[in-house]
Amino acid sequence: MSIKRIYPFLSDIRPPKKNRVPERIHHPKKKNRFIAKIIWSLVAVIFIALIFYIANILNFRNSVINSLQLISEQTQETKMALSELKTNQAINSLTLISGIIKTSYDQARGRGIFFLTNLIGKILPGTENAELAIKTLSLAVEKTTEITRTIDFLKNNGFHLLTNNQGVDIISSLILLKKDMEELNILTTKIKGQTSLLKNALPQFASAAKTFDKYYLAINLYLDKSENFLDYFIPFLESIDDQHILLIFQNPSEMRPAGGFIGSYGDIVLNKANLKEIRIDDIYNVDRQLLVKYIAPKELQGITKDWGSRDANWFTDFPTSAKKIIYFMEQSKMHHDKNITFPAAIAINTNVLGSLLEVTGPIELEKYKKTIDSKNYLEEIQFEIEAGQDKIPGQNPKRILSALTPIIFEKLGNLSDEQKIELLKKFQNHFEQKDIMLYFKDPKMEKLLTDLNVAGDIAQLPKNFQGDYLAVINANIAGGKTDAVISQDINLKSQILNDGRIINELTIDRTHNGKDKKDWWYKITNKNYIKILTPPDTSITSIQGNDTVPPPPAITYSKKYVYDPDLQLIEKSSKLIDGLNAWEGKEFDKKSFSAWFNTPAGKTKELTVGYTSDNRLNIQDGLSYSFIFDKQSGSQSTLSYKVTAPPGYIWKESGSTSFNYSTDQIKNREIIQLTLQKK
Repeated sequence: MSIKRIYPFLSDIRPPKKNRVPERIHHPKKKNRFIAKIIWSLVAVIFIALIFYIANILNFRNSVINSLQLISEQTQETKMALSELKTNQAINSLTLISGIIKTSYDQARGRGIFFLTNLIGKILPGTENAELAIKTLSLAVEKTTEITRTIDFLKNNGFHLLTNNQGVDIISSLILLKKDMEELNILTTKIKGQTSLLKNALPQFASAAKTFDKYYLAINLYLDKSENFLDYFIPFLESIDDQHILLIFQNPSEMRPAGGFIGSYGDIVLNKANLKEIRIDDIYNVDRQLLVKYIAPKELQGITKDWGSRDANWFTDFPTSAKKIIYFMEQSKMHHDKNITFPAAIAINTNVLGSLLEVTGPIELEKYKKTIDSKNYLEEIQFEIEAGQDKIPGQNPKRILSALTPIIFEKLGNLSDEQKIELLKKFQNHFEQKDIMLYFKDPKMEKLLTDLNVAGDIAQLPKNFQGDYLAVINANIAGGKTDAVISQDINLKSQILNDGRIINELTIDRTHNGKDKKDWWYKITNKNYIKILTPPDTSITSIQGNDTVPPPPAITYSKKYVYDPDLQLIEKSSKLIDGLNAWEGKEFDKKSFSAWFNTPAGKTKELTVGYTSDNRLNIQDGLSYSFIFDKQSGSQSTLSYKVTAPPGYIWKESGSTSFNYSTDQIKNREIIQLTLQKK
């Protein structure tokens, strides 16, 4: 067999070839698809998580909006409760606010909101303050609650502590109050800064910042004034020396410029916040022992030659009158020889006694065989002073007040919580009606009283004053107690001209309702010296209804008599206006017009005064116009005011060319703000 023939056969039995591993083939597209799937899966997971997180945030946002609404409502409730001295109600509202804030904080923390705001804060500075702002707000609410609790304690226990030799507890409470207020001031300053940063970074927080500014800061401002008050008042109470506070009883039945005639006074003696003594006395006992001689005001010289503490409230501005009253008090042997000084004074009108009796109920005075209540107190006490059993030589006709005072104090110490709130409301109203006025010699303290509008001061008009001003002041000179039966209506009509001048027509009606009274002091003619205060650049054009000028009294003063510089300044500026039986002058940066305006019993008299303001208003669209009326303390009067806009303009507040205002409960200072609009 040939080799050629064998080979095909051998080929069939050759050993097999070794298997070779195939080389890998790279496919880039397939690899990218795989990675993309992983990334998209992660994105999907993150997206779904983000949706849930955003939903969580939105739910929290809605929760916050609802919480802010509740906080806003409760803050308003707190503000109203504090203004009415309902401290328990205020504490409840503050506790609710604190709970809402805590719940919101816990929700935010649990949902990771603060983690997000801290993260965003690296991009948007300010957002990282969210957690801190809520914490600070929570602390501020807690601090306000503590302050309110202290006020509640003093409201409920202050009088008892004062009259039961526990003044140390009053002082410690006031010190705590001051400390908490200082801390609250720091917290609110922090909140203001934190919310401002948040508002700038995230507009969503603007409403929260606005809520804080509108309500919470309003409460804090009120407490801030109280803090300043305590800076002086605490050292005053802590003094180891007796502190004498002058209590001035003003009787509006016989009107005087700063209130009513001062027939009696009280000396309140405090030592370490304990009421050591309260002594009531006749004002004439002081004046009979004066160590100085002063010329009386010209209008009073017909009834007295010497000026004393009884007539020292001759100035409409109570701080000025209080200074004079205290000066005469301290220059009387009664106080001078004992080195007694009065750093403070409280003036109250007789209707405050009526409010006390409304709360305490009737008081039995067995010695006088009288029952004194809120309806008869004025006539019964007035009768006892004028013609009662103590109206004999050597006796004090005002002794009935000394008998009445300790009984009232005893009843005040036993008031229920509801009666205390009722009494505090009445006192708040008396401050608003100018029936109670306060004065301190210390200038800083007096400034605080002025800011609180309880000082009885005359309004100071700003430079370039765009508006009008009025005060109507009555002084009863030998007219008995007839102001108790006088009703008075004040009506002012003002027309603003194109050139900015104001044309005024003032009408004052006085009706004497004492004709049928049994006691003579209510039935005689009301002899009234009236003074009208206006802006300093005013000119009188007419006056009708006033009485003739009485002849001057035949009084000569020796060199030992002193002319008070404040009184002299006013009287030297006063000039008789030819043909009008009236005077014009200047006082307290105002122009004054004065005249005698007497009203017989059973009659109604009308005084009409025309005057023009020479100061020209800046007539333009959007002009802010102000009318200010200062009430005379003790006066019972109505007020009607009508002002007509210049041609081509209307008042924004009324939508017409005229604006009308009237009230039969005049506040201590009425301020009407109006805005001019072009037609």
